[in-house]
Amino acid sequence: MKHKSKLFGLLAIITMLVPLFVGGISGGAEEGAPPAVSDTEPSTINMVLHKKEFDSMPKLTENTGELMEFKGKGLNGAGFTAYNITDFVYGLIKDKEVADAAAAITKAQEVAAEIEKGSSIKIGEKTYESLTKMGSKVGDEVTTAKVDGEDGIAKFNGLAYKTGDKHSVYMFIETTIPDNVSTHAAPLIVSLPLTNKDGKYLTTAHLYPKDVTFTDGKDLKTDGLQVVKDEGANKAEHIYGTEVGKEHDFTFKFTIPAKIKDNISYGFTDTPSAGLELVVPAAGINSAVTITPTTGNALVPGTHYEIVKNTDGGFTVDFKVNEAAVQALAGQTFTASYKMVVTDAAEEYQEFGNKITVKVGNQTYPYEAPKLIYGGYKFIKEDQNTKAKLAGAKFVITKRGAAADNALKFTKSGTKYVLDATGSTELVTDENGEINVEGLEYGNYDLHETVAPTDYIKLDAPVQFTIAPDTAEGATLIPSKTVDNVKKGLLPSTGGTGIIAFLAVGAALMAGAFIWYRKSKVNEEV
Repeated sequence: MKHKSKLFGLLAIITMLVPLFVGGISGGAEEGAPPAVSDTEPSTINMVLHKKEFDSMPKLTENTGELMEFKGKGLNGAGFTAYNITDFVYGLIKDKEVADAAAAITKAQEVAAEIEKGSSIKIGEKTYESLTKMGSKVGDEVTTAKVDGEDGIAKFNGLAYKTGDKHSVYMFIETTIPDNVSTHAAPLIVSLPLTNKDGKYLTTAHLYPKDVTFTDGKDLKTDGLQVVKDEGANKAEHIYGTEVGKEHDFTFKFTIPAKIKDNISYGFTDTPSAGLELVVPAAGINSAVTITPTTGNALVPGTHYEIVKNTDGGFTVDFKVNEAAVQALAGQTFTASYKMVVTDAAEEYQEFGNKITVKVGNQTYPYEAPKLIYGGYKFIKEDQNTKAKLAGAKFVITKRGAAADNALKFTKSGTKYVLDATGSTELVTDENGEINVEGLEYGNYDLHETVAPTDYIKLDAPVQFTIAPDTAEGATLIPSKTVDNVKKGLLPSTGGTGIIAFLAVGAALMAGAFIWYRKSKVNEEV
């Protein structure tokens, strides 16, 4: 039996066998202090768990027996429960279920992992369907928290070095998993005695279980879109130009949390601001959002999850967490793909977008995509001389330099013309002489007059304008431009006292010429 105890003591158990964490075992009262060791075998040992979180699991690292440094952050809120499984492990060897100590530890991990999944496993005549069948709980669950300035610490003090006449074997199970964890630590098993590199007994062991926290992310396909504002690495704050009626591709990459196996509710909601709405194909809402796995089989709407379109134009996906097939997906990564169409509900020159909110139980996690923006313009048609507002003038709008027969199409909505590929090209000034257009992408455009008001001369050149916010001091949100027309039969005014003064001077000159002519005629007759 003494020989078997030595074998247990020499195992680098978790580091070698479990890919979901690196079990570090070393001695030390505090970081930087000499290891807490003893020349003689102690009666108890303290075990300190340093819970770490990562975006992805780091490479396995062989333990040195000292306090270790990892780049991962300490993770608070993870609950661990300790079990004394000494009799279970030694019993495997005694009953010749396994060949040696290493195989016994491997088998213990296998059994515990199956039980965590909700399954059972049979060994010999015994069936193990609960962790308490493997061993007895040691105290209450301990939750990781900040201790002495370090996050993710859980301490188990005063654990017995021996159980009966055997060196103890302890198993630590993550029994409370934080909501944002996609892959939690596998069963962590430690056998005693533990010694450092000098052969001294450790009286404190430091263990490093690790979780992978999900790094969900929402994105907008920006290929070919005009960059209006670039915020560098903060992509969610980027702004891209768009126009009403344009459809945009959005994606949401998510990882199903490990906690879903506890039947905790899980899903996500897309919430658009005014100006975006989910595109629902003729086949229905289930075809509007496609969820595909990074590897493996696709999720099936109605079987694995439900989709509902919301009144704000967004949608909600709720997973059927009580389904075994869904629980088996814990830790797997998926991508939700869908389209949203730009509507005229946004304010011109005001950014708009949408966000995804993931809900795990009662906890929420928001993610935002890059923003979109479009603009508008106001034209005022008036008499150049009297400044009277002119109704009934007809125009079309084109991209800068395009011919009038390539005009953009609009639909009248209230007092505004909204860009609409199925609408009409014709824009007509109202009783106030105004045309208001909205939903245009940032850029340069031309306004072509096609029909002038009655008795007015039609413009022979387009009016150039630019869709961009007016940043001048005191400027209104929507830029505007006055478009003048001249009545037929009148010369255009050049300013000063106006055409009336011009006509008065002309009449005086003509009268003077007539008088001169009459006088010269009288002189000729004399």
